[in-house]
Amino acid sequence: MHLRKMASGLLVGTVFTTAAWGADMAVKAPIIAPAVPLVTWTGFSLFGYAGWGSIDGNTDYTGTDNFSQNFLATAQARGFPLGYGSSASGFVGGGGGEYDYQLGQVVFGLRADYTYFGQNSQNAVTVALNRNQSVTVTNKIGLTGIATARGVIGWSPIPDLLVYANAGPAWAQATQELIVNTNPAALFGVDQPFNADTWGWVVGGGARYLFDPHWFAQIEGNFFDLTNFSNDNTILGNLNYRKVTSLTATDVTIGVGYKF
Repeated sequence: MHLRKMASGLLVGTVFTTAAWGADMAVKAPIIAPAVPLVTWTGFSLFGYAGWGSIDGNTDYTGTDNFSQNFLATAQARGFPLGYGSSASGFVGGGGGEYDYQLGQVVFGLRADYTYFGQNSQNAVTVALNRNQSVTVTNKIGLTGIATARGVIGWSPIPDLLVYANAGPAWAQATQELIVNTNPAALFGVDQPFNADTWGWVVGGGARYLFDPHWFAQIEGNFFDLTNFSNDNTILGNLNYRKVTSLTATDVTIGVGYKF
């Protein structure tokens, strides 16, 4: 009888001790879920893009001495314009790099890129000198490509989306060419090409969306205004003139990038 009471006491003590130990373990060792990484646009990224672009140019011709000014005035009275405007459009593509820093929902960045245009525009005017002779003046303007360095400011309303604007200086490789053909061709001919490295500015904007922790898609539009470039020439021995060309460009592109 005495042994039975001792056994019962040991059993009850064991049960209470086990329960207390289990409750203590539940408090001291909770299950913690792994932390979800915070999405941020801070960091360096590389991107490429392609799309459609257009150029608009104009070249004005002026004489650099009295004889040339009078000659060009006479030519203008005969129907030869002293200003030639033209435009062209086509495929564009390029790429660049950017570093961004996010502060709250606002993003600040610095960007450098290069866009290939490869477009050429032209305007031609033909004037009859008499019944059997005519002269055709052709003005060509081309844009090879534009490099830019820009400041970027953006807003991220949700973690995966960035809407941004940017602006900065631009450097361009441009061409201009004057071609004069006569009919009959034996009268005389002129072909004076000119390659120019010019500069200006760009303003643009777009949006990016992270479809992966590192990869993003983007859509963007830009306007480029390039400063006038000019050079002096002589034709027909003593006709001295200056041609001044202005050039603007626009593009709309889509692209993909990788954020490190």
